[in-house]
Amino acid sequence: MVIISNNKGFTLIELLVVLLIVSLCLSLSWPALNRVYQHYALNTSSSQLAWTLRYARSQAMLQGQPCNIRFYVPVNRYRNETDTYTLAEGVEYAGVPTFPSRIGSIPVCSFSPSGAPAGGGTVVLKNGLNDKRYIIVNPVAGKVRISDQPPENW
Repeated sequence: MVIISNNKGFTLIELLVVLLIVSLCLSLSWPALNRVYQHYALNTSSSQLAWTLRYARSQAMLQGQPCNIRFYVPVNRYRNETDTYTLAEGVEYAGVPTFPSRIGSIPVCSFSPSGAPAGGGTVVLKNGLNDKRYIIVNPVAGKVRISDQPPENW
């Protein structure tokens, strides 16, 4: 006598055990995943802001007109002449940017047609782990760089 079984699926208990194991693995790895995301978000936001500042400088020289980047600290945004950028989730300004120019109370990095800034300054971004990146605009040449350390004159 041959018994043929048609059990081709999983039982509810087997599925629950697999879900329990997967959720346990995720809960144990969550802090490490969050740390990786926080570092990635800070580096991405810093790079995008530095690129926007460099682009504003090149546009000022190309068009022969001043070009501004405005920083909206309370809402974690900044704006050039045409576009608005939002910092990545979990990233925020660690203080008010130190540029001397203002439009009302809004800090502004302004580049002249020669590419020189109206004054140097620093934008400090931080993530949820309190890691910081300093986006520094040189007051003489207008060169933009990113650093893990504050500028020497702080």
